[in-house]
Amino acid sequence: MLRSEKGGEVLASATIGLVDPGQGDAQAREAAELQDEFPLSRERMRFRRAGQSRSRDDPEQVFSGTIAFSDIDVNRHMNAGKYMQWFLDSYPEEFRLERTLKSIELNYIAEGGIGHDFQILREKDKPGVHDYLHSMIRAEDRKELCRARVVWE
Repeated sequence: MLRSEKGGEVLASATIGLVDPGQGDAQAREAAELQDEFPLSRERMRFRRAGQSRSRDDPEQVFSGTIAFSDIDVNRHMNAGKYMQWFLDSYPEEFRLERTLKSIELNYIAEGGIGHDFQILREKDKPGVHDYLHSMIRAEDRKELCRARVVWE
């Protein structure tokens, strides 16, 4: 969690999901220990679980691209900041100029590599508010790389 020097306001926070159902109890214990050390927001956990099991009927494709060399970090994985950039770039300029980003929550699912084409799908999460769910899909095999929830004021 990143806090401001003055007032301790939360500026950013991050969590990581460690539990793979195929790995059994040992990995679940490790995740529980990590959760004790870095407590997770219950709201975020509900969103991730609901988002992962939720079926999407008609999301709109709002952005597409190809992962380039400059999008890769030193571990040859796609740089985490690029996901956020592409999700935010999927909104029209007028929309972004009229609103303020309130929060963005990313759930990394699989790795993207150099040359992979991708699509970003988006749909409204809650009627009447600017709360959107996104999914980044690798074009060649339709594998979901990342999921996001973006809320605007």
